Amino acid sequence: MHGSQGASDCQRLTLAELRRLSPRGRQLYGAYLRQYCFAAARIRSYKILDSWLLDCDLSDTMLTNVLVCHSYVRSCEFSNASVRHASFQNCRFDDCTFTGAQFEKVDMKRCHITGASWQRSSLRGLGLRESRLTLADLTDSDLGGARLRDSMLSEVNLEGANLAEGDLRDTVFLNCRLRGCDLTGAQLSDTLFYECQGLHLALGLSTLPVTARVFLDRATWAEAGLHLPENVVAAIHCLPVDHLRGGRPMPEPATELGCNSVVR
Repeated sequence: MHGSQGASDCQRLTLAELRRLSPRGRQLYGAYLRQYCFAAARIRSYKILDSWLLDCDLSDTMLTNVLVCHSYVRSCEFSNASVRHASFQNCRFDDCTFTGAQFEKVDMKRCHITGASWQRSSLRGLGLRESRLTLADLTDSDLGGARLRDSMLSEVNLEGANLAEGDLRDTVFLNCRLRGCDLTGAQLSDTLFYECQGLHLALGLSTLPVTARVFLDRATWAEAGLHLPENVVAAIHCLPVDHLRGGRPMPEPATELGCNSVVR
């Protein structure tokens, strides 16, 4: 599955077998699924609660009107999957691949996502409110209108990504790569860029109103400050070097994000 493992190593699970695993009908509760193949399946109006999905293949899958809560998803393949009208709440994703996936009206609230590959994915309007995204690759992905308020992105590659018209209020970008990232019309208020690279090479900064509140640490300002448009400079507030470490604390996903129930 993920990495060197292929879909042929997985046990194919038919929808009939999935229903037999679901004594509550269209709801899977407390399941432990390892190396199962859902590739190209069509799953609609389904709930997955308090479950584990490990090394599963969901490539080319169509997930519609699906609710996933308090679950742990590790090393699963979602490449080219189509996910519509879905909600993931208080979930943890580790080392999953979403390359080429298409998300439409998808919320991932209070999720902890580490090591995800999202290159060239369509994620317009994706909701990541109060979530933490770490060590992710969103190169050339379309997140136009994404809702990232109150989220933290740490060591995320956003080069060439589209965040135009996104809600980035109260969002923390920590050690992110922003070269060519489109921020046209994005809402930036109390938005923090800390130890980020390429902010001055982001697109659409000229659309930022002077009433916005953007915070930079000294390292980010040293690289980008002299190259930013005047309207951005007017909106910027510089922070002490130790602001994150000694001032406002960074959220801990296992406690503040409600994901401790899936770490067993």
